[in-house]
Amino acid sequence: KLAKSQNSQNDAVLVEGEQSGKFNEAYAELLNKQLSDYQILLQGAYDGSSQSEKEVIQKAFNQLKLLSAKDQ
Repeated sequence: KLAKSQNSQNDAVLVEGEQSGKFNEAYAELLNKQLSDYQILLQGAYDGSSQSEKEVIQKAFNQLKLLSAKDQ
């Protein structure tokens, strides 16, 4: 299952960052993009959910905020 989630474009960004001496910046940019994409997916799921599902999704939003705050 893990192999399916590999992304050669992400790998290329990280390799390029490492080669240019800017790995941390490349990693942070990649992480921010993925967190942003995840937030969009959560919002779409929230909009069409039942109340109990919304509670679970709200917890995920809260955790996402924590991750985003730690990244800055």
